[in-house]
Amino acid sequence: MKTKSKFVLEAPYSPSGDQEKAISQLLNNLKETKHQVLLGATGTGKTFTIANVIEKTQRRTLVLATNLYPSILEPMTIEFLLSL
Repeated sequence: MKTKSKFVLEAPYSPSGDQEKAISQLLNNLKETKHQVLLGATGTGKTFTIANVIEKTQRRTLVLATNLYPSILEPMTIEFLLSL
């Protein structure tokens, strides 16, 4: 039988600003709904926020990234699909 790997977020910083509130709301909403959208400008910490949610839930997650190094004219799209 395979053992399940645990996702551990390793970062030299912790959530700040509105991230703690966003993480809390995302976690609470996961209990009630399947679909959520996290909006924000480039560089606001959306990926780090979602990584914290993944760590806390330990749900299997598929990360889809269209382009890790986008130009200014091509907005980056990353989708996080958390299994229920």
